[in-house]
Amino acid sequence: THFRVNTNGIKRDGNHIFAYTCCVVDIDCHNKKMPYDLLEKNLHTYLQKLDLQINNNECTPYNIILKSGRGLQLIYIYEKAISYKVDFKHKKTCDILLLQHEKIIKDFPDLLLSLDKATTKRLSGVFRMPYTYNPQSNQKHFVSYSITNSSFLDVDKHLDATYEPITPIPVYESS
Repeated sequence: THFRVNTNGIKRDGNHIFAYTCCVVDIDCHNKKMPYDLLEKNLHTYLQKLDLQINNNECTPYNIILKSGRGLQLIYIYEKAISYKVDFKHKKTCDILLLQHEKIIKDFPDLLLSLDKATTKRLSGVFRMPYTYNPQSNQKHFVSYSITNSSFLDVDKHLDATYEPITPIPVYESS
């Protein structure tokens, strides 16, 4: 059982998106030999590092955590749906969020976690529903979730605050 993160029209693919409602950052551990208790400890440590960065206003607060058995999906819910006509806002928002997470993962390589950028950028992705069974987890894990923040992401303010202005190209008048 899965849920979709964006609103589709006729088909569930990137060409039929009607609106973007959130960005889901997917963090995985692909080391199948890692004991589950160590994985849980590493994921907990990652969330502590992330929360510290959020408290220091260096990262964006997420709304929901899904624990899938071998990783996390952090869901950032948009305050307003983004029309497919301005999809660059969704793409830039996801890029910013990925950069924030990438920095933490690079700073703490001993956690053995990685970003699944392709899943995060997939426009018509589906994710496991909480309390459903994840057969791909070697621990036969049920997906769990936590709601962590009820303030939704204002994409326009987020983009204004996080993107540095591009240096304008000087325009020379002909003489």
